[in-house]
Amino acid sequence: MRTAKELAEVCNLIGYGEIKPLGSRYYESSMLNIFRRLDADNFQTVLIERKEDIWPSFKAFLAKDRGREQGA
Repeated sequence: MRTAKELAEVCNLIGYGEIKPLGSRYYESSMLNIFRRLDADNFQTVLIERKEDIWPSFKAFLAKDRGREQGA
């Protein structure tokens, strides 16, 4: 988590994506819960549960950076 915070201080956009199949009990622990605690405007987390979620997740992630620059 410390490294992610340091990266957020020098990067325009940083994020963490986790692939966790919908309804899966195999993955009880999750790094996503840890990374969601990082308080930085340019850090975003994404949960991908289905194959169909991959591209929409990437688009949502990248749209955050575009939206930030347009508002600046």
